[in-house]
This record gives sequence, structure tokens and C-alpha cells, in this order.
Amino acid sequence: MHDAARIIEELRQSGVKVRVQHRRPILGVEDVKITEWELKEGNNSDKKKFEFSHYGGETIVVIGEKYPFKGIAECSKRDRFNRKIGLQIAFGRAWKQFCEGGKNTL
Repeated sequence: MHDAARIIEELRQSGVKVRVQHRRPILGVEDVKITEWELKEGNNSDKKKFEFSHYGGETIVVIGEKYPFKGIAECSKRDRFNRKIGLQIAFGRAWKQFCEGGKNTL
């Protein structure tokens, strides 16, 4: 499998916008996924109220801006969340779309 993080860095250095977002469920809150960054942006009392689950979650990778290619990797609620595996899967899906027809649209 390719090294998604290395390829993403190379794309960014060549001027291509690549966004990566890891979203995890909050313990005790049904069907809500949030990024650690979104939680940190809340006030201090919010930080103490919420704790991320180690299971479930999703990783989203978007390549490009005007005509973006999006890949999503979603964990089962029974699977332990892993950023590296999510990144490999989501990037692979976005990269496949890019390679199949989008190289000239960035």
C-alpha cells in the first residue's frame, strides 16, 4: 500500500490543496461525530463534559478545491479507531477518483 501521508505532503508542496479530517464519536452522545479541533474550539466547560470514544469514527480526505475528489473511511462501532488506517483507506478512495479522470481538473 502507498504511503498516503507522504503523497499528501508531496501534493501540498506542489500546490494542491488536500484536506484531512478525522472525526470520532463522543461517548454518551448517539450518532454525533466531531473532530478534536472542533471540540477544542468550544469553551473550557465543553472540554470537560465530552470524551471521545475509541471505537467508530471516520476519516475524510478531499483532494483539490474547484473539483474536489473525496474519500471517506468509516469504522464500525465495534472497530477501534486508527488514524493511519483511516488515512490510507480514505486517501486511496480519493486518489482513485483523481487518477480515473480528475488529473486535469486541479
